[in-house]
Amino acid sequence: MPKLKEETQIARREQIATAAMACFARNGFANTSMADIIAEAGLSAGSIYSHFATKADLIRYAAAGLLEHRTQALHDEVESNGTVMNPAALADSLLTQIELDRNRTLLLLQVWAEIPRDSELGVVASENVGRLRSMIADSLGAWAAEQERGDAPDRAQQIALESADAIVALLQGSVVRMAFDPQAQAKHLRAGLAHVLKS
Repeated sequence: MPKLKEETQIARREQIATAAMACFARNGFANTSMADIIAEAGLSAGSIYSHFATKADLIRYAAAGLLEHRTQALHDEVESNGTVMNPAALADSLLTQIELDRNRTLLLLQVWAEIPRDSELGVVASENVGRLRSMIADSLGAWAAEQERGDAPDRAQQIALESADAIVALLQGSVVRMAFDPQAQAKHLRAGLAHVLKS
């Protein structure tokens, strides 16, 4: 069998990962078999196994892609705003982005559930959360400097980082709430957070 070009290999892995994520969304990680993924992808078993030796390898790859996609989407949302934002406004903006892709967002819960059993996935998740925290802190830098109103840039940076930690926790909590309560609307969560974070 001829070896695929690198770009073809990448595209094929993405095709398989997309099929896997569709199965995971429908049936969950535990209830999805490799046979399900093979059928969803429309490829041969040999093609699948030439890219992923085990279901765990495929879960790790697909989950890493999901984490990266979510982080990048939130990063793009912040970058596109371009104004000085306080924590309430930033949380509102990020929750709006989460709601736009609710199904993919809810898959994050399944990814998080795998982390205690998969240390490699845990490293990927930690890196993405760290990147998200830094991005949020950077976006809050101007606001934090206004709060300090003094000659203490280190304190302003600390305010931004602490606020970023709170926003990350609020985003994660909102994802859990949306999963547990299908009727939960992001706009209602945003309204509540606006009162809590109002500054």
